[in-house]
Amino acid sequence: HSMMYAVEYAYENNVIIVACMMNENNSDTYWPAGYEHTIAVGATDTDDTRCNPFFWGGGSNFGTHIDFVAPGNYIWGYHPTSNNNNSWYWGGRSQATPHVVGLISLLIAQNEARTIDDIKLILQETSEDQIGSVEEDLEGWDMYYGFGRINAYKALSYEINGDLNNDGGLSILDLVILANMIL
Repeated sequence: HSMMYAVEYAYENNVIIVACMMNENNSDTYWPAGYEHTIAVGATDTDDTRCNPFFWGGGSNFGTHIDFVAPGNYIWGYHPTSNNNNSWYWGGRSQATPHVVGLISLLIAQNEARTIDDIKLILQETSEDQIGSVEEDLEGWDMYYGFGRINAYKALSYEINGDLNNDGGLSILDLVILANMIL
């Protein structure tokens, strides 16, 4: 129960928790992804289908608590034993979740006054729907893709109440430059 209380405390204090759905290719609920006030993320492959399997096996979990998906297979990075060998790739929901965290960070940089509910609304309204397999990626929310694959450009361009809700924060161009520096 302490994890549940921690998630609720974070939500009440406008701290966003983004959690992985797991790599077991099933609909079992894992925590903290299963809590109402987290953002639960599944993984897509290079062709936008749900990773099933990843290049190493397994598969992206699904279920009634999924919110979004993001790229999570063949993500290039450093070799696990060398910080100067970048000829290695990774796969799993641990590669998908940072994409969502990065986008949320940019949305907050755009306007620090945004709440968790604002962020979730922006991601829901701007995620790409029906881009995966027709058997799983149904119109609207579904248990395999949630609201869809995140789309950074659409999210950063989203208007709330007639304006970009930018409030003097970073422009979209600034955010694109920042994102490229991070990646």
